[in-house]
Amino acid sequence: MVLRRSRTRIAILTVGLLISFVLLGQLARAYAVQTTGITEGSQSTTPTQATSYTYSFTISREQLPALTYTEMTYIVRLGTVFNPVASVNGIPALRSSYQPSSGIFIFSSNQVGLAQINFISASTPTNISVQKASLKDNKAWAWSHGMDDNTNLQAQIDLIRAKGWRATLFMIGEAVSETRNEPDWIIDQPGLVELINAGWNIGNHSWSHACYGSASAAEVIDGQAVVERAVAASAHQERVVISFAAPCFDTDYVPIFDALRDGTTTLLVNELGSGSPALMNVDGTDVTVGEVTAVGVSSADYNLGRDTSIGRDTSAIQTFDWMATNAGPTKHFWFNTLTHGNNEAALGTVLNHAYRTYGPDGTNELWMAPEDEIYSYLLVRDRTTITGGELSVGGPVAFYWEYMPLVVR
Repeated sequence: MVLRRSRTRIAILTVGLLISFVLLGQLARAYAVQTTGITEGSQSTTPTQATSYTYSFTISREQLPALTYTEMTYIVRLGTVFNPVASVNGIPALRSSYQPSSGIFIFSSNQVGLAQINFISASTPTNISVQKASLKDNKAWAWSHGMDDNTNLQAQIDLIRAKGWRATLFMIGEAVSETRNEPDWIIDQPGLVELINAGWNIGNHSWSHACYGSASAAEVIDGQAVVERAVAASAHQERVVISFAAPCFDTDYVPIFDALRDGTTTLLVNELGSGSPALMNVDGTDVTVGEVTAVGVSSADYNLGRDTSIGRDTSAIQTFDWMATNAGPTKHFWFNTLTHGNNEAALGTVLNHAYRTYGPDGTNELWMAPEDEIYSYLLVRDRTTITGGELSVGGPVAFYWEYMPLVVR
């Protein structure tokens, strides 16, 4: 009887010790996760002495015109570090990511002034560098899409919204009612307000679609007033209308637009079409591969082309594939497309390919956004300057970064 009780007690103690070991391992892992944010590995940690650092540099910017979007993405080559966190003037970055395999830290901010990156490293970092990303979030290439002329657009709008993406509607001012709400055939102010609230861009397509001898400043100004009225009725009254699309691709609007771009209006971009590139390299040099050329542009190039093939076929898919194949450090592309009413068949196929292959369900290298957001990024990028670069040492930290398996023998 005594022997049996002893064996029972020993068994209980053994089980208790095993449970204690497991709990201690779980506690160690929880502490490591809380301390470092690293979640992969096994149940316990080995502390390593490391040092905290701060890398600082200055962001300055030339004066900008009124814009809705003013954020900028930065690429910082840190090397092997842990837990990098960025701020500008003490305000946390809008977004950030770190790629351990490359040692690259990417962050976005709409602030200027002193930028600081705090991180931990087991060795002193060397050769840290900072540069501006060619496109937002360091995407490889961008696509913007516009729709003209008010009518029979709802099916296309629904296709784009279903992907969580946004685009631009270019409105003929005289056809926009302040109260009518019949989106199945025409988009009016109630529909425009809903889209503005969802982050869509609404552009000016003139007052009456006058062209070929009828272009005038009044056409642009009166059309602008209608779009601005919709913005004023929305939840985003701060939104700035910068987009115009010349009716009929009429180049007679070029000198008119240029005169109105000097501050008389908030307009900055003319989707002209005629003679302007729809496929662009925003790094500034022409890129020709095979029979396709992406024309080098900067924010100084504000007359944009409009590829209309997407309204009748799916050849835009070949352009997407070309951009993905040829994108690189000095080759970041932007493709601008256009449809009119009842063009949803081809657009739906192209959207599916873009989303599944290069969007969130694929490589996620594509930045799909309205034209005003992409152009605004280029303008902010081209007027932003990075200076300085100083590494300062904080102090030693007990850093838990290597996971060791918990083995009970």
